[in-house]
Amino acid sequence: MPSFIINTIKVGVLPLMKILKYLCQNVLNTLQLKSIRTALSVVVTILPISAYAIEPLHSLNAVERQTNQLAIQYEYTKDNPITSNKSIVFNKIAQNIYVAKYYGANAGLVVGKHGLLLIESKGMLEEGAQKLFAAVRKISDKPIKYVINTHSHFDHSGGNAFFAKKGAIVIAQENYRFTPIAHHLRFDKTFSLTMGNEEVVAYHAPSHTLDSTIIHLPNSNVIFMGDNFSSSWLLYEGANGGSGYRKSMDLALSLTDSKTIVVPGHGELSHVDDLIKNDKAKSAFRQRVGQLFAKGWTVKQISEDKTSQDILKDYQGVKNDGSPIHLKKIQDIIDGNFIEPIFISKALQNKYVGQYKMESEKFIEIVNVDEKLIARMDGSFIAQLKAMSTTRFDFVGFPYTQGETIEFTDNRLDKTLTLTIKIPDKFVMNYWLEEGTGIKIK
Repeated sequence: MPSFIINTIKVGVLPLMKILKYLCQNVLNTLQLKSIRTALSVVVTILPISAYAIEPLHSLNAVERQTNQLAIQYEYTKDNPITSNKSIVFNKIAQNIYVAKYYGANAGLVVGKHGLLLIESKGMLEEGAQKLFAAVRKISDKPIKYVINTHSHFDHSGGNAFFAKKGAIVIAQENYRFTPIAHHLRFDKTFSLTMGNEEVVAYHAPSHTLDSTIIHLPNSNVIFMGDNFSSSWLLYEGANGGSGYRKSMDLALSLTDSKTIVVPGHGELSHVDDLIKNDKAKSAFRQRVGQLFAKGWTVKQISEDKTSQDILKDYQGVKNDGSPIHLKKIQDIIDGNFIEPIFISKALQNKYVGQYKMESEKFIEIVNVDEKLIARMDGSFIAQLKAMSTTRFDFVGFPYTQGETIEFTDNRLDKTLTLTIKIPDKFVMNYWLEEGTGIKIK
C-alpha cells in the first residue's frame, strides 16, 4: 500500500477506495507511490475531486488544464514572440541539487535515484521549456517525474504543460485550480516527497500570490523562495500587503540558518542575511510610502522622493516615465496597505456568495474565506475582493495592474442578482480575467 497519510481530506461523493483506485490507475500510473508522503492535517486533491465544499458546475480535468494553459500562452505571445540566444545552464549548489537562470524565474533540479524533480518550469514560450529540458539532459537522462512551482505566474510555471506532456506529474497548491496553469495533484497547506536522500517540502505561504509556496530541502539546507524574495527587486507583496508578506517571511526565517542557501525567485543565490536586509528595505519603503500617502502625495511625487530612492539604492528600480521607482509598484503598496475597504455586513456578503453564469457560458464563484470575499473561476483566476462601496469591489492580487473591478446589481423586479467585471488594462498578470456580466444561478 502507498504510504499516504491524509488526516483532513474531503472527498465529496466518492468513497475512499474509489479515490485510491483512480489514483493508482489513472492519475499517477508513472508515480512511485512509496516516494510521496503528505504531512499530517493537509488537504490533498486528486483531479478532478476538490477539497472545497462549493463545487463549480464543471471542474477541468488534467488534460483540459494542459490544453487551456497552452491556448492562453499562444494567444498572449502569438503577436509578440520573444526569442533569445541565451542557453540555460544548471549549476550545482549542493549534492544532487542544481539551479539555472534565464527564461523566467530561477529553476531548481533535484536528482533522485530513479528520477528528477523540477522546481519551476520557466516562462510562457515553449522555447524556454525546450531549453530547460535540454539543460536537464546535460545533467541527467533520468525521467523528469515531478514538477513543482513556487507560484502560478507564467515566468515560474510557463513550462508546466510542456513537461506534463512528457510524463511529469505536476504538483501544485490548491489555489492552482483557479489559474490557467497545468497540474495534476494539489495540496492545501503542506506537501512533502522524497527524492533519494533528499526530502522536498512545500509550504503554502500566500503573499506574492494566493498560491505562493516556499520549497524547503532540509537535508541540503536549501530554500526556494519564489517571488516572496528577490535579491535585486522589491517584489509585489500580494493582496494582503505587509501583513501577508510578514507571515511568509517569518516562515522562511524559521526554516533557515546562517548556512542556508537561499534561492530567490529572481537574482543571485543568497543567504539569510540577504533575506533580512531585503525584509528591512521592504518595511522601510512601505512605511515611507504610507507616510507620504497620508500627506496627500501622488504616486508620481512619491516615486521622486529622495528618501524612498535611498531606501532602494541596492535594488533595481524599474523605471517608468523616467522615475527610479516603478509607479505601479507604489500603487500596489498603497492598495495593499493603506486603502481600507468599507464595511460590508455578513448578510450582504452572504447575499453575494454563489455561482454566476457568464455570457461566455463559464462560471464564476464568489466565496467567503476568513471573512474575505474571493472571486474565482476554474482554470482561469482567483482574486481577493476589496469593498469600495456596498456594490462595487476592487480585484486585489494582480501586481502592477489597477482598476479591475466587479460590481453587483440587484434587480428587484425579476429578483435576479448579476455581477459585472471590468478590466481597463490587459497585462500578462491579469490577461486571463473574464470580463463581462454574469447572472447568479444559486
